[in-house]
Amino acid sequence: MIIYNNEITVHRGESFTLERTIVNQDGSPYIVSKFEENPYLAITVAAARYDQTGRYNKTWWLSLKDFPRFKYTVPKVVSSFAGAPGDNAYDYVYTDGTNYRYWDGTEYVDYAFSLIKAFDTDITNEWIEQSYMYDIKHVYGNDTREYLIELCNEYDPEYLLKYPSASSEDIYDHLASIDEAYIEGIDYTSPIYDTKIQTILLRPTKLTVQSYLRRL
Repeated sequence: MIIYNNEITVHRGESFTLERTIVNQDGSPYIVSKFEENPYLAITVAAARYDQTGRYNKTWWLSLKDFPRFKYTVPKVVSSFAGAPGDNAYDYVYTDGTNYRYWDGTEYVDYAFSLIKAFDTDITNEWIEQSYMYDIKHVYGNDTREYLIELCNEYDPEYLLKYPSASSEDIYDHLASIDEAYIEGIDYTSPIYDTKIQTILLRPTKLTVQSYLRRL
């Protein structure tokens, strides 16, 4: 895998890891609000052209639920990191002009907004020798499974009493068997529906897939 100015060149069937540290235009680390409902990073890879099977377009979802999130999304300037701040834990990311840290209630912790997504051979074997575009977005929205549960409780509450651990796909299929209109516009493979884009972290950028590496 080769990366230059965010453009990626990879061989078909090659595993690689996408790693990014996201910063704002002023160089400060990107900060996610604690008030967002179901925040995710959405990484989408889409083919630049159509073929006989259609156009490849797939999204991977990275949950930010367990990532440090804060009351305020603008860093607070401090003169030093000596002593506890007067704010509550996870209120701010603090900066002394060089370092960025947050207070977890006990100590200051270094902060950066970094993502890691592994693309294994099962994924890259699906790609063919052509150009793709990939982008990264910070999104949030309502939980898809919870919404499907609400619909099921409205149209067939007995189903969830019988199958309380039913997956999103199971509930979706059951609702569709009753009336396909109930699930119109819902993608059960997405963890959130009614998706709202908070920030485009990386605009569509070229991803070139080359032929398989030769094995000696």
